[in-house]
Amino acid sequence: MKNIFKKVALCSMAALALSGQAEAQLSNSLFFDKYNYRSRLVNPANTYYGKFHIGIIPLIPTIGVEAGVSDLVFGDVFQNVNVKGKKQTLLFCDKDNPGGVDKFLDAVKGGQRVIGSFRIDLLDFGFKLKEGYLSFNLGARGEAYCNIPEKVFTFAFEGMNEGERYDLGLNKLAANSTVWGEFGVGYSRPFGEKLSLGVNLKYLGGIANARTDFSNLKAYADDDEWRLSGDYKLYASVPKITVTENEDGGIKDVDTDQDMKIKSRPGFAVDLGANYQLLPQLKLSASVLDLGFISWKTDYTYIVESKSDYVFNGVRYDFNEEDFEDLPDFENVYKLSGKNKYVSGLTPKMYLGGEYSLWDDRIGLGLVSRTTFYKKNPKEEIFANANFRPFKKLSFTLNYSMFDGHWTNIGWGFNVVAGVLNIYAAFDNCSLKYAKVDDYRVPSNTNFFRFNFGLGLTFKGREKKDKEKPIDTKIEKVFVDSDNDGVTDTLDMCAATPEGVEVDEKGCPLDTDKDGVADYLDKCPDTPESAAVDTDGCLLDSDGDGVPDYLDKCPETLDGVAVDENGCPLDTDKDGVPDYKDRCPDTPTEAKVDENGCPLDTDKDGVPDYLDKCPETYGTVNGCPEIKQEVKQIFKKALNGIQFESGKSTILRSSYPILDQVVKVMTENPDYKLIISGHTDSSGNPEKNMTLSKERADAVKNYLIIHGIPGHRLTAEGYGDTRPVADNKTTKGRALNRRVELEAEY
Repeated sequence: MKNIFKKVALCSMAALALSGQAEAQLSNSLFFDKYNYRSRLVNPANTYYGKFHIGIIPLIPTIGVEAGVSDLVFGDVFQNVNVKGKKQTLLFCDKDNPGGVDKFLDAVKGGQRVIGSFRIDLLDFGFKLKEGYLSFNLGARGEAYCNIPEKVFTFAFEGMNEGERYDLGLNKLAANSTVWGEFGVGYSRPFGEKLSLGVNLKYLGGIANARTDFSNLKAYADDDEWRLSGDYKLYASVPKITVTENEDGGIKDVDTDQDMKIKSRPGFAVDLGANYQLLPQLKLSASVLDLGFISWKTDYTYIVESKSDYVFNGVRYDFNEEDFEDLPDFENVYKLSGKNKYVSGLTPKMYLGGEYSLWDDRIGLGLVSRTTFYKKNPKEEIFANANFRPFKKLSFTLNYSMFDGHWTNIGWGFNVVAGVLNIYAAFDNCSLKYAKVDDYRVPSNTNFFRFNFGLGLTFKGREKKDKEKPIDTKIEKVFVDSDNDGVTDTLDMCAATPEGVEVDEKGCPLDTDKDGVADYLDKCPDTPESAAVDTDGCLLDSDGDGVPDYLDKCPETLDGVAVDENGCPLDTDKDGVPDYKDRCPDTPTEAKVDENGCPLDTDKDGVPDYLDKCPETYGTVNGCPEIKQEVKQIFKKALNGIQFESGKSTILRSSYPILDQVVKVMTENPDYKLIISGHTDSSGNPEKNMTLSKERADAVKNYLIIHGIPGHRLTAEGYGDTRPVADNKTTKGRALNRRVELEAEY
């Protein structure tokens, strides 16, 4: 069994080393290209210099491709070795390459990350505002990564010793994949001469997601079995996929439903960016992208949990039956959690960069760091750039890159403007070393590449230039300032300002708080803007209650009435009647009051409504009439007159007459409510006594309901032997304790 799995794993690992994913991200080569309108996608603070842009997406879509894995390079898979004195390129696991597997395993120490994403732009345009640049983009995106523990590779190629129990380390296994639509609105603008900021707000429409939580997963292998144990989960929201469960809650089947409707799920994200001109030649840049989440809840959203340990003992083949036996059965290993809602986050990215400019910003030397945060496994790329911008219509860049410790790759990019047509292309991580495999040359020192191409229309707009006007030395300008405030009469809008009064650029007295009263006359110079003031510039208080009109919610309060901070009459007990009118100023909060602020007593029985249990009926007992004496006698007679079959809740026919009298009382007194309490003696099991007492009380209640008494007027409770009225040690006492009590109330 070990040999079979080892061969399968061997081929899988070799394929993994050569595999890759696609990611449409803006190339790092264009990070400092301020003349490329797409650079705002990698740093929202980049403000396009032109007046308007639009991507020609229907004709030639914007293309970006990235492929690769985290640590392995082609040179780790196809290795240069000497075979019989001749240099050859062999697969790391070739039999003629004895040290190849060790070199391969050394390259994947710490595990292997397979990562990727894609981006398709359906709409991309923007235009310049008075200050700043506004842009819009609409498209589809996706991202995926998988972290494979180091022990998986070690086990695949080294196996395990006989009798040894091997831990596969699968608790570090992690995978996540998300596809979503995205609509973004971006804005960038300068703040002064040194700082520029930008933001891109994005609404997300989630389409599909799948991710794992294997933090508590344990996987072991030995000579006899493979075992998975622990608590681990799989989250999935994949259209067209339905999962059914069996009777035990396990997964019965996974089907494809072609008629299922695809639903997008809402999410939000934000991109932030900043540029700062630290020195005349040195600019620092920083941005954080894809800070956001998507909430998943659809008919095809599932959370699958571990249900039990899974043990695999191998596969047997019966040549007579031509069939496999003991195939893996996962039906009862997993279960659906019962929840169909969860939240997943995007993969944030952080850019940090600096560029030193030469020759009037036509040449720039820069350094860029790009870190992608895959949960606890960040991936960093570093690029050293040489940027050339001889003029706005042509710019290009060269870079030397490091990816996971490999500093042997170059990149390039260019941006060309021909009239209104803007074309750009870029390629990151071109390998400088190649190895020959059969008749093909493969890049031996790289594990990924990124390519970008796009076409758009850009409109620069006309640049206005101030023409120098000739100076007419023959014209002598005469300046007259009649009030000596420093503003000439031709510009002075307040020509008779008193001497010594400070004025603004129009020659009018300063009014700092903008209340219409000049500072030199204003006795209250710090009045809030828009607040009404008097002739001295002080706040108006029309009703003289101490609260100025602009804060007063009750501006016509009577003179002398105490008010609160809003200028309204005090109402200490919050009953809606102000204190100066309230004859009962301490009314409880829950009490309804009359116009004088006193508690209402609708039936005039001396008990206020909020305490009166019968607020519309005159009474002397808590506001209710006293229960009639003849009624009490009937209920007392019923105490021992209601009999049941022994040990049962079946009412004996001999009890019907007294129950019919109770029905009559309740019918003639529609305001009565009846409490029915069932009791037993202490003989037998207490729990059974409690159940029997409740059932007997319910039996009496049902009898009354059948005979026309509404159920909402009846309450039945069972108390078992918890409320004895006599000694349970005597026969007479136990008989008295077996009873049904009736108590009437309003």
